[in-house]
Amino acid sequence: MTKTPVFLLIALGLVILIAGSYNPEVFETAGMEISGMHCNNCAEKIEIALSNLKEIQNASVSFENSVAEIVYDPSTVTRETISTTITDLGFNGGNHK
Repeated sequence: MTKTPVFLLIALGLVILIAGSYNPEVFETAGMEISGMHCNNCAEKIEIALSNLKEIQNASVSFENSVAEIVYDPSTVTRETISTTITDLGFNGGNHK
């Protein structure tokens, strides 16, 4: 009977531990039309508010195109919540593209 080297057992244990705790984050991207913006400052205001939500990985708002591109975790936030955040700022938003 051969003895298995200790470092091999430790490495195998680490692989099992890491694989068992691996939880890939699944993000979705939503394009939302926004109306009521009058300037780039409006777009920036929306972008900052959305970026402050921990469930949103990235938010980019275009004044020129009246669109927000939002990368978010759908398991923790809904599109309706995102729309409400935009509406609460005084803009009409949330029409999904």
